[in-house]
Amino acid sequence: MVLEGMGRWAEDGQVVLTLDEAQELRNIGGFSEILAHIYDYLKRVKILLAGSEIGFLDRFIGVRNLKPSFR
Repeated sequence: MVLEGMGRWAEDGQVVLTLDEAQELRNIGGFSEILAHIYDYLKRVKILLAGSEIGFLDRFIGVRNLKPSFR
């Protein structure tokens, strides 16, 4: 998978995967599972979601339901 390759490429650093207009990605089946996989297994790959739709983070990933994570 491309994402695992990015994680290996960033052995000594980090890769930031930036997705603008991320609200459009909610229509892609399985996208939340992909984000979960990145978060759980690819510690050197960080995700930056940006979008113009108000309330996107709250509805898409439940930002109010998240617990702080310090890793």
